[in-house]
Amino acid sequence: MNPIIKKILLDVHTDRMQTLTDLENDIKIAKEILSGKYSYCSKCDDFYLSKSFIPETEEKEEKVCIYVDPINSGGNDYAMKKVTYHYLTCPKGHRELMKTTY
Repeated sequence: MNPIIKKILLDVHTDRMQTLTDLENDIKIAKEILSGKYSYCSKCDDFYLSKSFIPETEEKEEKVCIYVDPINSGGNDYAMKKVTYHYLTCPKGHRELMKTTY
């Protein structure tokens, strides 16, 4: 038997049935998180339904390094490129950069 469940069953000072029900609900939510139904916002430190996150895309023209000098003698090459930033915004409005493409 799982040691956590065994500890709950042996503790006579708590409402064991309610504790097991709470644990069952937490396990159900954890399974939904693993299946992708919920997503995590690091700024809120909470989980929300994945479909409630709003995807956003922003494009900018920026100077990008296209060649890195291996001996670091200042010979790096740069060019102006269109950079696309992909964000996800949580239901509370926190915006997090997911990926950048050039």
